[in-house]
Amino acid sequence: MSTPSAAEASAPCSLALAGDDWPGCGSPSSLAVALDRRAWSRVEVGGEGVHVESKDHLLKASADDVEGLIAKGTMPLVARVLRACGLESGARVQTRCRVPAGSGLGEDGAVAVAVAG
Repeated sequence: MSTPSAAEASAPCSLALAGDDWPGCGSPSSLAVALDRRAWSRVEVGGEGVHVESKDHLLKASADDVEGLIAKGTMPLVARVLRACGLESGARVQTRCRVPAGSGLGEDGAVAVAVAG
C-alpha cells in the first residue's frame, strides 16, 4: 500500500467590476481585480473513496468515487474539478475560503483553481 501524497494551493478571490455576465453586454471581455482574500485547498491522493470537507462552511461529503459525490450534490464543484483533473477515486480534499459564500467575490472560481492547483 502506498503512502498518500498531499499538496496545498491557494488562489485569490476577485471582484468583477464589469463583464459579460450582464444581459445585453455584447463584449466577451471583463474587468476584475484580485483581492487579498484567498481560497485554500489541501488535496491528498491515495486511500479509498473520495472525501471532501469545507472548513469554512462546515460541510463534509464522502462517496466511493467522484460520480457518487456529484450525485449527492454536496460540493459538486470540487468533485467536478477532481474529475477534470483525472481523479475518480482515492482523494481527500479540504477547502477554506476567506470570503463569505454568495458574496460575489469569486469564491467558487478561487476554490476551483486552488483544488486544481
